[in-house]
Amino acid sequence: MKWDIITVTFNSSAQLQANWNWFREWSDRINWIVVDNASGDDTAQVATLLGARVIQNSRNLGFGAGCNQGFWSSTSPFVLFANPDLRIKPEDLELLESTRSEEHTSELQSRQYLVCRL
Repeated sequence: MKWDIITVTFNSSAQLQANWNWFREWSDRINWIVVDNASGDDTAQVATLLGARVIQNSRNLGFGAGCNQGFWSSTSPFVLFANPDLRIKPEDLELLESTRSEEHTSELQSRQYLVCRL
């Protein structure tokens, strides 16, 4: 399965470097979308170097708006919202896929989403 992982950032360069260096190895199965809320550091550049598709806001729109931006730009059947400091093991995504059921999914625009709370 293909995943979209959405990360909303603000001055999160150090967290991305510490927690997302695994991403390139799994980029064939994961689209990583980073929504940067006008960081004053090099967050957007670091995310790009790590392999993320970056949406750069010219001002801080807030966490909720950033989540919405990322969600509406996603295309995969599975969407996960992950903070910059979250350490994800890609094999955990496989476990999440295996636990999906009707009660944990919702339909939006003819796509099925697994709702994950980490």
